[in-house]
Amino acid sequence: MVAAAERHPSFLSFHHFDAAPPTRHTAMAATVVNVKTRERLPLTALWQRGPVIIVAVRHFGCMFCVERLELVRSLLLRRVLRVPVVVLGCGTPEAGAALLAERRLTDVMDLVVDPTRIAYAELGFVMATEDHLTPPGGYGWRRACYGASLLCWSTLCCRVPGGSAGNIHQLGGVIAVPGGERTVEEARAAAAFTLVEQFPGFPELDVPSLMAASVALADGHTYAPPSVAGGAGGAGGGAGSGGARGSTGAAKA
Repeated sequence: MVAAAERHPSFLSFHHFDAAPPTRHTAMAATVVNVKTRERLPLTALWQRGPVIIVAVRHFGCMFCVERLELVRSLLLRRVLRVPVVVLGCGTPEAGAALLAERRLTDVMDLVVDPTRIAYAELGFVMATEDHLTPPGGYGWRRACYGASLLCWSTLCCRVPGGSAGNIHQLGGVIAVPGGERTVEEARAAAAFTLVEQFPGFPELDVPSLMAASVALADGHTYAPPSVAGGAGGAGGGAGSGGARGSTGAAKA
């Protein structure tokens, strides 16, 4: 069966990705591949030995995701994040390893990939629809100008197009979970920090809340940001989905 995204390709030919969310059998568990060791691990293995901050990127060519990784790298080098960081990507291990080397992240954090995107779904990270790449209906200058703007935006934002970089419809975020023998659902419920991106927009990372959450996780305590209520990213930004433990961010214009 041909995917809808292939039957109705978007304006940019290299964006032929299925915009449908991943599906799986209930008996299956999400697995990830460590790009450094090429070892396949269950998703729950990321936090079995201790607390971890998982930074899910949209794809390896997203300049906003790279900017966020650079920020997290600086926090790690300044030792203000007290728990390890693992990057989650949906591209190939080779593309992930190239990103680590290019951005000097190899010795700072690990990177795991799941091209099936099941790990994304289980952690609560959602998909954008194909509407964010497909020009609206109609013809003439309006559609031509919109298509040209899409081409310029994709050239800037998606510097590494193609299947090896990941699915361009996938959105990401950040989640900080405590360590231990926990299921994915238990880890999400106990998360000290949660940032889930929503289309459109790209939310700013709440660094003070992430730092405080990492300290609390390292010390074995529960952290609840004091100003979560009323601070929502809305339709244009990421929303905290961890209740009292969530974090919200303002979207970039």
